[in-house]
Amino acid sequence: MPGVRHGKEKSVQGIRAQCLRKARLERVSHDIAESQKTQDEPKQLYRAIMANAYLGMALIDVNYKILTVNTAVSTYFRKPVRELIGRKCYQEFEKRRSICPYCPGTRAMATGKPAEVETEGVRDDGTAKTGRIRRS
Repeated sequence: MPGVRHGKEKSVQGIRAQCLRKARLERVSHDIAESQKTQDEPKQLYRAIMANAYLGMALIDVNYKILTVNTAVSTYFRKPVRELIGRKCYQEFEKRRSICPYCPGTRAMATGKPAEVETEGVRDDGTAKTGRIRRS
């Protein structure tokens, strides 16, 4: 009779459907894995640059809070990265109580263009070193 399925046909169709679902899931899983690799590449590059750059680099937010620093900054200020993160840049880098009057970050935020100044980084022991700061 048409429309009536036998047990064997149903089982073969079920296996085929199961195989198709499995193949689709494997494709989706593969696509997700590839997408994750693509998203991780810039992060890995960023981490490599921050870890290996000879020049000091710090990421600072609009409230002048230090988000992260690289090894060169940590070494210069003789403090672990975790002790610098979360502190105000003007307090840690120049031992000031308020924003630096020549702050390149303020200028960069106001104009939308990179700003650069020569300044002096001051360690906790009072020793200082002149250097250039560029903010974008």
